[in-house]
Amino acid sequence: MIARQAWLAGARWARDRRASAGVPDDAAAATAFDAWWPTFRPSPRRIPDDAPSWWYGLGPAPGRRLYDRRGGLAENRALDTLPLDGGYAPPGEDQRGRFRRTVVTSNGDVYTIIAWWDRDEDDGGGSSCFVVRGDHAYSSEAMVDAFGRHFPWQAARLAAVSVSLVEVGGGAAGSDP
Repeated sequence: MIARQAWLAGARWARDRRASAGVPDDAAAATAFDAWWPTFRPSPRRIPDDAPSWWYGLGPAPGRRLYDRRGGLAENRALDTLPLDGGYAPPGEDQRGRFRRTVVTSNGDVYTIIAWWDRDEDDGGGSSCFVVRGDHAYSSEAMVDAFGRHFPWQAARLAAVSVSLVEVGGGAAGSDP
C-alpha cells in the first residue's frame, strides 16, 4: 500500500508539472501501477555465509541440543536463556514443516529464529530452531535459504523425509528474558 501511494504521488506530481506532456491521469496511473506491482518481486536480501548461526534440535549428540555450524555442541549464554524447545514454534504441533519466524533480544544481542515442530523423530519429538544473530525479519525466504547453506546436514535430513519449510505467520519481537 505504501509503495502504491508513493508511486501515485509521483504520477500526480509529474502530471501537475508537465500536464501538456501527456502524463496519465490518476485512474490511468492507478491501473498502470496495479498491473505492474504483481510482476515486481524484489529479491530477498541474502544472509551472509559468515553470519553467526546455530541449530537447536537433533544432531550428532543424543537429545535436542544447541549446535554450531561444524556440528559441535555450542555454548551461547544469550541463547541458553531462550525457550528454544517449543517456545518459538507455531501453535498446533501437527503442522509438519510449518515454521514461525521471531526476532528476539537476549543479553543485548538480537537474534532471528525460525522454529518448527519436529515430530517425526524416535525421541518423541520436539521443536527445532535455526537461529541467526541479527535482525533478519525482512525475509523468511532468506532465512530458509541460509538454513540450507549454514546447516546442510539438517536441511538434507528434512528433505529426506519430504519436509519443506513454509512460514505460518509473521513473528513477534521478543525481549530479554
